[in-house]
Amino acid sequence: SHIYCQLVLVTPSSSSSYLVLFDFSHRVNDCRRVGITCPIVPGIMPINTYRGFLRMTGIPAEITAALEPIKDNDEAVKSYGIHLGTEICKKILANGISTLHLYTFNVEKSALAILMNLGLIEERKVSRGISVSRIVEEAEAKTG
Repeated sequence: SHIYCQLVLVTPSSSSSYLVLFDFSHRVNDCRRVGITCPIVPGIMPINTYRGFLRMTGIPAEITAALEPIKDNDEAVKSYGIHLGTEICKKILANGISTLHLYTFNVEKSALAILMNLGLIEERKVSRGISVSRIVEEAEAKTG
């Protein structure tokens, strides 16, 4: 069952192979319809750099178009990635999925910014150097 979930949720026909954007809830419903009841946790990889973005496959054209004019401005790309990640997470949470997996690849600032934008962690706790594991525990407690 777990393998089927992964294959259904990350297929070439999905909006994106690195994160399923708009049809995530439809894919989850497909899994549920065939009797799959395992937890389905969406993985979100914030866009941190344009070069890193180019290595991804299956990116929707609207994201590529939004990044093209700012591709040489690292801060603008990171800001866009945080905004996009926040909006995607909001949509996922609004569809009843209460668990998110944010990929950091040892660059946690964008993931932390997304969690702050969602109101799951407080900036003052991050800036005081509280460990990421404690922040995650607090975020999990808020989402139940």
